[in-house]
Amino acid sequence: MTGREAGGAGRTPAVNWRAAPKAETHVHLEGSVDATLLQALHRRHGLPWAERPPESIRAELAFSDFHGFLDAYKAVVQAIRCEEDFRDITAAFFGRLQRDGVVHCEFFHTPAACMKYGLDPDRALAVILETAADEGRTRGISWGVVLDNVRQFPEEFFHRTLELACRHQDRGVVGIGVGGDETAAPLEPLAPAFLAARERGLRISLHTGETGSAESMLRDLRAARPHRIGHGLPAGRSERVAELVAALGAVIDVCPTSNMATKVVPDLAVHPLRTMYAWGVPMTVATDDPALFQTDLVREYELVAELISDAGLAGRLARWQTANPLLPERARRQFAEFFNPDSRPHGGDGDISGW
Repeated sequence: MTGREAGGAGRTPAVNWRAAPKAETHVHLEGSVDATLLQALHRRHGLPWAERPPESIRAELAFSDFHGFLDAYKAVVQAIRCEEDFRDITAAFFGRLQRDGVVHCEFFHTPAACMKYGLDPDRALAVILETAADEGRTRGISWGVVLDNVRQFPEEFFHRTLELACRHQDRGVVGIGVGGDETAAPLEPLAPAFLAARERGLRISLHTGETGSAESMLRDLRAARPHRIGHGLPAGRSERVAELVAALGAVIDVCPTSNMATKVVPDLAVHPLRTMYAWGVPMTVATDDPALFQTDLVREYELVAELISDAGLAGRLARWQTANPLLPERARRQFAEFFNPDSRPHGGDGDISGW
């Protein structure tokens, strides 16, 4: 395939992923709500789990396949009843990012859920943006919001979400995307709207290749022409898909724990990210819905390092991250200082090769 890049030989060097600067570019705000915060939301609104201990709530949210995951995600979203909930959720989310060593984040919010369940999407987004600005400034984390859509929702919701993104573009909205059940609806009818979003300077972040086939992913890529791809598993199974990803200049956000938890990949050993990497498909590492999948970004990096034995792994991942045009200069310097031995003070953690 075009753009094939040979992986470096040798064992992956030990990296202190906890200390390493990281960018999180595929994570859902609503999917970051843990059981303790969800209990607080139930208490605030007099909902059934108000007196359930967190471990019991986690058991209620347990799932064994992708559709079970969608049900768990819906249960979280339905507990968000007012703008103040989004303030608490966003503040807790930035605390999670800081613990993971994240220096830059592009996170999803789903206004379509507000539209469906009766919240004002403009007011909810305004609270998210205001809280993110405060938290990002305090914690030293740069950020942007990608307004996600749900395939199985009416097409009208996508157009309303695009209008919302354009209204708030100067306050931190950087992109628009589509998630949900990728078998529920084709994207071809939305191709003109995706083009309009690109012309407005919005980034396109598309969930595809999670539960669908190589052919369905090819159709999605042609319709949306995304900058970022969530999951994209066929890019490690089909050279046609990998070549189109390369032709688009797109990056795939890989989420190993998510894929195993939803059973779209049976176990780590057969995850196609190893082949993606061998083919030189640009990728980043992400958590997707960290609370529902009981993971964090450090764990995701450790899983990728466990699967890919390559002396140049850390350096290549860092290069793919810093190629992101939304990454500010401050974050670029943090990546360079950690991953480039020549620019890092002697004695620092995380010695790697391949930068």
